[in-house]
Amino acid sequence: MSTRYLPILQAITERLGEINPDRLVTREWKDFALRQDPDLRRGVWMVLFGGITRYPYETSDNGMDTDVLRASENGRVRISIVGQVLLDAGATGLDVEEAEFVLIHELEQLADEAMATEPLQALVLQSVVNSQQIETPYAWVVSTWEVFEVN
Repeated sequence: MSTRYLPILQAITERLGEINPDRLVTREWKDFALRQDPDLRRGVWMVLFGGITRYPYETSDNGMDTDVLRASENGRVRISIVGQVLLDAGATGLDVEEAEFVLIHELEQLADEAMATEPLQALVLQSVVNSQQIETPYAWVVSTWEVFEVN
């Protein structure tokens, strides 16, 4: 991975930690089964590099203009932010849904604040999916983001 993507991944990680300081925020994926229950009960955010969705060759330097970025210097970056929470054993599907709404609210807060914060200004929330109550007492969300320019 090119190191030019690391500052935005780090900025996302730091900002999520500020939005809810009680949560564990990490850059490493772990399945529920590999996490400690105390961490899952407080909630976990994982900020993950998801690749490059496209390179803008149509607007990039074809070798003639040195003032224009090359396509490989300005790829559209995909980032996934995954949230996990473990609720009490007696939790219902509606409890899981409510916990996921809280997670989604935190993601929306990140998206809204990113518009005014360097280096997150190019960060755009694309979608969020949730467990749909199928893994009670585990609540989870997976969000997809794009960064439209990384210089």
